[in-house]
Amino acid sequence: MPGICKELATKIAHFARFPQTGVSLRQMVEFGQNPSQGTLLRAAQFLHDELPIRLAHRVVELDSLPDNLNQMPSVLRVKRMYIDSFNELVNFPRVSDRIKDAVKGATVHANAERRHLPESNTNPAVSDLPRAASSHWIPPIQHRYHYEVKPAELPVEVTEYNRSFVKSLERIKRRHDPVVTTLAHGVVEYKQLQKTNRIDASVQHFLDRFYLSRIGI
Repeated sequence: MPGICKELATKIAHFARFPQTGVSLRQMVEFGQNPSQGTLLRAAQFLHDELPIRLAHRVVELDSLPDNLNQMPSVLRVKRMYIDSFNELVNFPRVSDRIKDAVKGATVHANAERRHLPESNTNPAVSDLPRAASSHWIPPIQHRYHYEVKPAELPVEVTEYNRSFVKSLERIKRRHDPVVTTLAHGVVEYKQLQKTNRIDASVQHFLDRFYLSRIGI
């Protein structure tokens, strides 16, 4: 993976081995009803784990484009956006043990109290991608982030952590705002290089899948 250090390239390859977890709109609506700061922290933890996986998949896909499309200047700029966002997230501080213990103490565990969320579905944008075998167990989404946390007296660090993580997501969102137009310009550069006005089916399939995957990022 040219243009980045070996350590970062190894991290991206590692995260790209894991399957992405689909999250439906219904799940988000159910989860987002009157969330407490503790519940938001659970969501932040889920995103902190999940987003690097999704970003790594996009980097690997961009790096593997055929016929020198992956070398177009605009495509390289898009890849750099995903690499920078991946690097920002994997280096974002983890939740401290003190915060974990406080939120764990306020988490609803009893089945009678827990609000059930619908099952997650496979993301159609990535369902046909080959996946390397891995012994790493990825728990289903119901066990990863949707436990409700009762409105309770939580350390002020919970709110501070949530606010800091949101700021990081906002930076990532701004960074990725020009992805669609930049990648489209990369296709124009590719057509000019190939001296053609058409793209083959494999490139079109990639573009369809890539743009659809952005709905989940």
